[in-house]
Order: sequence, then structure tokens, then C-alpha cells
Amino acid sequence: MDQSLKQRLVGALVFISLAIIFLPIIFDGQRTAIDSEPYNAPPKPKLKTATLNIKPIEDSARPIVNALDEIADDKDREVESNPQPQSVDQYIEEEEITDIAMRQSQNQPVALAEAWVLQMGAFKTEENADLLRNRLLEAGYKAYTKHIDGFYKVYVGPEIRNYRIGELKNRLEQEFDVKALILKYIP
Repeated sequence: MDQSLKQRLVGALVFISLAIIFLPIIFDGQRTAIDSEPYNAPPKPKLKTATLNIKPIEDSARPIVNALDEIADDKDREVESNPQPQSVDQYIEEEEITDIAMRQSQNQPVALAEAWVLQMGAFKTEENADLLRNRLLEAGYKAYTKHIDGFYKVYVGPEIRNYRIGELKNRLEQEFDVKALILKYIP
């Protein structure tokens, strides 16, 4: 007999013997029962509610409230009892003082809140910029164009909350399939 045929026969005999030994163990017909007790949850805790007695707080605050009311009433009575008629000269003098104060305040710089805009595109022609701006306006966004350095730039915004401008950027990039730039708003 051929050597490879002998090895095959021996391997088949070993395999059949193992099957004869282990198959009855595996398929013996007896199932082991799994011990499964239902889970009993503990009872729901009973909540105790406490009532807060604010009466002492109200009583201690009442004198302060009454004093404030009296002060307000006294001021109202003063205004009603002392209506001082102004002369025309006094009125003009007060108006001039107010006018001078307003002119001085106009010369002082006012700090603006920090805000951001999205630059949606920059175009060589105004027509292309207007097309994008109109699409943005139709979609409900605050859009405008500016002519800067030979380009017509389309902006959305301004927005004073930094996180909102980021959310708006993501939404617009998906909706209009463009890349937007977040820039500081300069009026």
C-alpha cells in the first residue's frame, strides 16, 4: 500500500473514533438548566418634600421695602410740589451745555463689540457676487457685498457670538458647497 493512502486511512480512523467518543457527550439529550431567578428591584425610595418658610425673610425685608417706597414717594412729591418754571434764558443755557457735552462725546472713540463675518466668495465681476448674495438672501441669511481691492466679496453676518459663526460656517459650506472664511467684522 501507498504511504499517503495509509496516512489517510489512519487519519480517518482517528477522526471517526473521536466522533464516536465525543458526539454522545455533546448530544446526550440532557440539557443543563440555567438558574435564572428574576431580578427583584428594590422598592422606589420615598421622597420627602420640605416646605420652605419664607415668612421670616419677608418680615425682615419689609422695613427696607417700606423705606424705599417712602423715598420714592418723597421724590415724587418733591417733583410735584416744586414745579419750577424755567425762563427762556435758563432753558437755552441748559440746551447749550447739553449740546457742548454731545459734541465732546462725539469726538471720543467708542469701543465696538467684537464681531465676525463669513466671507463666502470673492469675484471679479459684480454680477457673480450679486448672484451668490441673492441666493444667500433667498435662503434667509444676512448677506451683503463689498468692493475691495478689485474684487467683489460676498459676506454673511455679522455675528457677535464666536460659536454661532462656526456653526453658521459649517451649515453654509454644506448647503452652498463653498469654503467660507471667518473674518473679523470691520464696519
